[in-house]
Amino acid sequence: MRSLKLTLVALSLCLLASVATHAEPFVIASGIGTLNVNNNTGSFLFSNAAGNITVDIFGNPSGLNPVAQCQSGCAPGSTVNLGYSVSGGSLIGTATRNGVNYFIGSSEFRINAGSVMLPPAGTFTVNYLLPVTFSGRLNLFLNAGGTDSRPGDLILDVSGTGEVFARFLRDPRGNFVPTNVRYEAPMITPEPGTWLLLGTGLAGIAATLRRRRKA
Repeated sequence: MRSLKLTLVALSLCLLASVATHAEPFVIASGIGTLNVNNNTGSFLFSNAAGNITVDIFGNPSGLNPVAQCQSGCAPGSTVNLGYSVSGGSLIGTATRNGVNYFIGSSEFRINAGSVMLPPAGTFTVNYLLPVTFSGRLNLFLNAGGTDSRPGDLILDVSGTGEVFARFLRDPRGNFVPTNVRYEAPMITPEPGTWLLLGTGLAGIAATLRRRRKA
């Protein structure tokens, strides 16, 4: 009997743990993020397609950052990764879900991008446009004092696609410094073929309704 009780307790604890760590998908569908070229900080405001979840990431970067890589200048021909990441146990942002406000902590937010090679000497300005993917796990807390613990009151698994635009300018020493780094997640729009199918379907429905009215 004792072993049965212990087994039931263990199963209950496992069930509670699985419920507590359940993560909700957060697919980024719209929004924009920019990097401050003067102090390396970022500001990211993204939403899902339904619009019921909005995330505002503003924590100081503790990971990958193209501005930090080249703030003092990168030599011509250098390779620069245009990705970005921020993580940490303290407050790194806020979020809203279905009208409820949360604090983000003990989390990691990543923008995965490729690397670019800066042009040789003689070029003054260069622009890059690359696709990116969003990833990470955000722990959301109802109380700001709990952002140093895991897991949160709500957990979001981040995903989605977008693009990064980066502009580098040659400085007086001949090195390149970033002057504009922007990440965007445009709303997904149907392909022309999808619009055609949708229009054809609506036209068919309208024709059917007209025939029924005449009958």
